[in-house]
Amino acid sequence: SVLCNFAIEKGYMSYNPFARVQKPKRPPSTSRHRVATVENVIKILNFAMNNGYGQECAALVLILFCGVRTEEVARLKWDDIKLDEEPPAVHLLDDITKATKTRINELPLNALQWLKRLRATGPVVGSKFDGRMRYLRKKSGASFKQNAARVSFASYHVAFHGDGIKTAYMLGHDNPTLLYNTY
Repeated sequence: SVLCNFAIEKGYMSYNPFARVQKPKRPPSTSRHRVATVENVIKILNFAMNNGYGQECAALVLILFCGVRTEEVARLKWDDIKLDEEPPAVHLLDDITKATKTRINELPLNALQWLKRLRATGPVVGSKFDGRMRYLRKKSGASFKQNAARVSFASYHVAFHGDGIKTAYMLGHDNPTLLYNTY
């Protein structure tokens, strides 16, 4: 329809055959139903920390507090997490990120404290990460849906900071449009 309107404006067409076609409406977002409560975040993190799920706990901290994607966490090594530098940050290099664009996400104090307790060497998570995360969500008793961590990060970060551009950058988006349309 847009192309036909352009063609009419330029004199290439005399009418728009799509003018009467009703445009579909975008369904309302359901992401707000996936935002984890603070209580459930505390519950799943404490369960992970106290029951041998250190790798999964580190992954959740990186996703919940730093906006790192699950698939990016799976490619991260502890050397990429600069806990002792100023400012502390997670370095997501182009071979780690989804869009092959390097970004550096600062570690907020709560993430820094968790990650210092969980610090290890080598990959942040192991090869059975997905299955262990499913089991952890189930066993922790926290109402914590799949992908709730990233949705929660986006929602809480933009609400707290009031800066969609900063939040979008930390999520790895070029601009806040995807943030507001998706989260």
